Amino acid sequence: MVIAKRFYLLVAVSFVLAVTGCGGGGSSSSSPAATAAILDTDGDGTGNNTDTDDDGDGVLDTADAFPLITLGGLTDTDGDGRPNDCDAACQTAGMTADTDDDGDGVLDTADAFPLITLGALTDTDGDGRPNDCDAACQTAGMTADTDDDGDGVLDTADAFPLITLGGLTDTDGDGRPNVCDAACQAAGMTADTPSSAALQLPTSLVILKTEGE
Repeated sequence: MVIAKRFYLLVAVSFVLAVTGCGGGGSSSSSPAATAAILDTDGDGTGNNTDTDDDGDGVLDTADAFPLITLGGLTDTDGDGRPNDCDAACQTAGMTADTDDDGDGVLDTADAFPLITLGALTDTDGDGRPNDCDAACQTAGMTADTDDDGDGVLDTADAFPLITLGGLTDTDGDGRPNVCDAACQAAGMTADTPSSAALQLPTSLVILKTEGE
């Protein structure tokens, strides 16, 4: 009878050690789920396995670029868990700076308004400046693009304001290319013609009439 009690006690102790991961020899038989439950990165009393914001920086793990590294006091405009700027301490912690601070798909280096997202506004040339900017857009701090297709021809003078010239030549700067091949036509443009632009002679060919002639 004594032997049986000792046997059951041994089984019970072994079970506890297996679940808690405690035991001799430096080994652990704890399951991944149990380990995750014990791990609590932000120390909020909720294990990482059920915590939706493991690092406690206000960015949900599902949207956090660094779910186990808190932002601390670093600014994160678009709330993706990646800081706008990342100094030496930030990098040492394991993070890198965001290259698109407002998260609108336009890199900061090309964005006219790097800290103001375009939202649903159209930006044909991808410069971070919307084609049109209503009152709400202006209140946010943006202004409308004056060259929607970014080809160097202002919309007010551009025959095709939403189709960029690319590398096509446009002598008179009206947004209509001198020559328009198949690709150009497929894009929606047509070639410039004398009827759509006045014929201009090079200044070197202009003959000036002098007195006496």
